[in-house]
Amino acid sequence: MSLHEERLKAHEHLQTVTAAQWRSFFLASDATQGAPAGEMHGGDQVSGASENLHRMPFFVLSREWSRWVKAFYAQNIVTDIAWMELPEIRVPNWRPSDAAEALVALVLYVRRDRFVEGALGSNIRHGDVQYAIAKLAEEFRPRNND
Repeated sequence: MSLHEERLKAHEHLQTVTAAQWRSFFLASDATQGAPAGEMHGGDQVSGASENLHRMPFFVLSREWSRWVKAFYAQNIVTDIAWMELPEIRVPNWRPSDAAEALVALVLYVRRDRFVEGALGSNIRHGDVQYAIAKLAEEFRPRNND
């Protein structure tokens, strides 16, 4: 797969998302404004253990960003993208150029977080997620009078 092929898939999918779905998605996006990405937990010693046991560190998204991820799935914005096979978007400081690439990026950020602890939090802190959401908004954010 190439970025070009995945962009085409993403573009086709974006045309199927309804105004109501976009509205809910962007409401969840708006709620993340100024919200922290989340925080690391764990890494501490388990109390009461007879041996020296430590809890594995793990990242917990903030409530606002957790709701955004749920909206990303619930509103069917997410689609089947071969995100693991796209070397183009692994280049440091890569930014999507349009809405189709923004969807590819968001799928990468959200799905990669399942395998790389805190990856989505890092993308949020670096502004990658917000940039991709803004690219989607340029084309798909419903107007208030819709």
